[in-house]
Amino acid sequence: MASALYSGVERPYAEHLRARIEPSAALQQIEKEIVAEMANALGRSQDKVKAALARLEEAGRAVDAASDGPARDARVARFNELRAVALRLRRDLLIHREAIGFRRNDHLEREYPVPPKRA
Repeated sequence: MASALYSGVERPYAEHLRARIEPSAALQQIEKEIVAEMANALGRSQDKVKAALARLEEAGRAVDAASDGPARDARVARFNELRAVALRLRRDLLIHREAIGFRRNDHLEREYPVPPKRA
């Protein structure tokens, strides 16, 4: 009944209101926000891997600088712990990439190389 009352009457705010609540426009905005958050989250996952590899590299230098003995053994153990963390984070990145649709991930091992265990 309300539409019959206003039929033929120009409503200057109707278009503005329709644009704000148009379902397809709202859906497009939400899709953009989701894609942006997916990209940001993927970037954070990559940053975690890079940080883990940097810590691992530093631990490797510490092992190289240590002389034989208990101090070196402790540094080797720390290196191997950090290596396990780096491997887990790289695996998590792989899973994250696959979850958002990236199917080709064979380059991750080349892009984020994890050195072998130290003895």
